[in-house]
Amino acid sequence: MDHGCDAMSTVGVLGSLLMVLLGSSSWLGLFVLAVAAMMFYLYHWRAFFVHHVEFGVFDVTEIQYTLIFTYIVTMVFGVGMWRQEVTVPYLQQECTLGELFALLLTVCSLPTFLTVTFATFKTAISQEGVLMGIFRPIRYTFSFFLLSAIALTWAAMSPSNALENNGFAFMYLYGVSAGEISSRIVLAHMCKAGDLVPYLLPSHFIFALIWAGEHFAVLSADVMPYVLGVAVAFEVLYFLLYVRKVTSEICKSMGIKLFVIDYKKE
Repeated sequence: MDHGCDAMSTVGVLGSLLMVLLGSSSWLGLFVLAVAAMMFYLYHWRAFFVHHVEFGVFDVTEIQYTLIFTYIVTMVFGVGMWRQEVTVPYLQQECTLGELFALLLTVCSLPTFLTVTFATFKTAISQEGVLMGIFRPIRYTFSFFLLSAIALTWAAMSPSNALENNGFAFMYLYGVSAGEISSRIVLAHMCKAGDLVPYLLPSHFIFALIWAGEHFAVLSADVMPYVLGVAVAFEVLYFLLYVRKVTSEICKSMGIKLFVIDYKKE
């Protein structure tokens, strides 16, 4: 269950870091958040098939050390250092130091992404044959990548630039939704029950409905901050109720009392 908590706490830690590093670059912030959430999800997606969690050369531990280093450097030199313009070597492209740092963090994660994907499909094919060995791993990534596709497409096509104008709320709505899906694959790995990762969740409909409402001019740019705020609150509440249900069922099966206080009569 600790990894289920990590699925959600990652959103808060990384979200605050992105606000420090990237400033107004909401697009890059959403991209880095999506990559980080994807890496967390794929680790436990692989564990669902190989039956153990195995980390690579640059993964969770290294990223945590990087975050600690980043906070210490920011404390010493101030937030303004990440706004300084630098030239990317070989590319001769101007960008801020924060954007360069975020891109390097993403690039370092790519080898691990390829390794995890290859190992998962290799194991699945060896266990279930070519057809099912390809279909089942893809089936358990459908929910996560559908959410990411809807969020990124909405951000790109939003008439009111919802991401740029409401970057904090937009990224946290996506992060909380992705964290919920990640917690489900963690639970599926623990319980060996693939049906715990459904194709569609309320978060998919929330993103789709807000996008449709904005596209058909039902929701204006003025009300978008409030709509996103309500959506974040609903998603957090839904996740908490889901966690309560899961923990109650686990504790009940183990004979452990949870959220219950017995008063002894003297």
